[in-house]
Amino acid sequence: MKQPLHVYCDGSYNQDANTGGWGFVVVAGENRIHQDSGRVEGDPTSDKAECYSVVKAVEYLFSTRRKSDLVLIFSDSQTVLRLNTPGSRPRKRYQQITQRQILMAEKRLNARILKTTSRDSRWHRLAHDLAVSETSRLS
Repeated sequence: MKQPLHVYCDGSYNQDANTGGWGFVVVAGENRIHQDSGRVEGDPTSDKAECYSVVKAVEYLFSTRRKSDLVLIFSDSQTVLRLNTPGSRPRKRYQQITQRQILMAEKRLNARILKTTSRDSRWHRLAHDLAVSETSRLS
């Protein structure tokens, strides 16, 4: 059996500049497989940035992984973790999209959403730094 993939997701929102960024890092063992980041489109918020990070990570995983892989997706966002709770009924469109992506990832990728235990992981710090860099980048 292959090593599980660990995916560290984070979002950032800069209220002064009204910009949001997302970032994620995919890791197998101690090897970084992929990383990506970008800006939140439309009207950014902190919650939207956190949700975008998971959506973008899952989109990447759908395009590259097989179902037999175990995928552990880590987030520090209460919103993302709540969306993974049975019976959760998100009201905002971006939350509904995130919830659908999480459910598809669980079924098609054998994925699990887990809470990070703070920013003690170097990979989560990298995802955070990627997201923050997007909030300060010029358009």
